[in-house]
Amino acid sequence: MEEFLIYCPTCHEYSRLGKYDKKGHCFQGEYSLLHNCHLESGQLIFNFLKDHSDHSVKLVRSKTNEYMDILKNAHHYKSKDIDQLADEMINKQKAVEDERLLDRELGQLQLHILKGLLEEEANTISNQATQTSAESQFLLGKEEGLKKALNILTKLIEKTSILYRKNVRGEIHLIPKNKQN
Repeated sequence: MEEFLIYCPTCHEYSRLGKYDKKGHCFQGEYSLLHNCHLESGQLIFNFLKDHSDHSVKLVRSKTNEYMDILKNAHHYKSKDIDQLADEMINKQKAVEDERLLDRELGQLQLHILKGLLEEEANTISNQATQTSAESQFLLGKEEGLKKALNILTKLIEKTSILYRKNVRGEIHLIPKNKQN
């Protein structure tokens, strides 16, 4: 698959677009050698276009002599900022992942609190004295309903806990279904 760059002949400057992702309908963006990844962000491309808005720019394919000449002779637009942008991208992705994990852990905490409250209510009802058989039947039905809710909640907690496991470094990984018992 070929790569592209965007070139401004007026300033003799270029920015690499990378390969075009047909599924995501976007370019990979500049490549950071330090982090061994593409930026996958339009930020640098947008800045290039904004800085060259009064100039005519052109898209150049990688399988041409012009592409190689531009790489050899033209100035690479903000080449010193690429690694810093990659750092920011990695930090942003980590922050999103950390927030997702925090939300998951808060959800688990809420489920455990709810389970504790339901258990407490079931114990209160089972220890409550009754004076008539109708009242006794009513409390028995209420207790059975709470036990059923507790059973469902316990299964939910187990299933959501089984889907994830923590490794030694504290990272959470999804366990494939074929490995679950």
